[in-house]
Amino acid sequence: MPMPWFRLYSELLTDRKITYTARMTGQSRVVVVGTWAGLLCLANDSPERGTLLLAPGMPYTVEDLAEEVGTDTETCAQLIEAFETLQMLTQNDGVWYITQWQSRQFQSDDSTARVQAWRERKAQKPSGDNVPAEKDETLQQYCENVIPSVSVSVSDSALESESENEGEIEQTSPQRGPNLPIAMQNDNTPAPIRVYREIRRWCPPPGSPPWQLMAELPSDEKSLEKWRQVIAAWWNLDFNGRNIAGQVDWFHKGIPPTGSPREARAKMDFEAAKKEDVERRDRKLAEWKAQHGTQDTS
Repeated sequence: MPMPWFRLYSELLTDRKITYTARMTGQSRVVVVGTWAGLLCLANDSPERGTLLLAPGMPYTVEDLAEEVGTDTETCAQLIEAFETLQMLTQNDGVWYITQWQSRQFQSDDSTARVQAWRERKAQKPSGDNVPAEKDETLQQYCENVIPSVSVSVSDSALESESENEGEIEQTSPQRGPNLPIAMQNDNTPAPIRVYREIRRWCPPPGSPPWQLMAELPSDEKSLEKWRQVIAAWWNLDFNGRNIAGQVDWFHKGIPPTGSPREARAKMDFEAAKKEDVERRDRKLAEWKAQHGTQDTS
């Protein structure tokens, strides 16, 4: 199973190559950063991490990439040419590679050992009526620098699931940022987006439709608290974290009770979106095979 996250360094906003790319192509920094972040997402989801492959042996074309990152083909072609010139992208046998992927996306987030150690410590603790029960780890303790206002338990089954899907949730570091109220943090990013980013360790590209949806949410503390609860509830149901529209809908309409028709519809919408994505990729794969005369032997 592909890892659903990767490292995106904050220096991206001030990187000289990004600035130079914007100057070379005449595009805004928002477009350059958004396109580059989109290429990193595609490379992470590729059958071979770090490469731009739609399926094994099927490289993305410029047209495919333009459609995936949400820009026109001419702009995408300009940016890719600039990325190649600046050695951010490398092409070999018709396949683009993220040049520094291996050095920037190193494998060090194996959760198996951490979960096993946690189980061993728990097994060694004495049992009895006089021994206080061990509290479940909260979502805020897990993310460390998120404001401890929404308590969401992480059960044994969640830890087991994490062990089976290594790297699914990135292990955070206390050095990532101060534990201050969102409104007090020195960041021009809209507060609802900062809340989402700190909890999920991911956010959509600046200026994208999901970004705008979150930017339009109210930023007072009461609303931000409600937004945290929505994100936590969505997380607990294991819904697609990138479905910002669904979470914003919950913010406005309220979190549906467990087992309610609205929660069931949300699950159905999630499954339908997954099916649509698979079908779209299958269509592209079939088109590519047809163009290259490759017969499906499966």
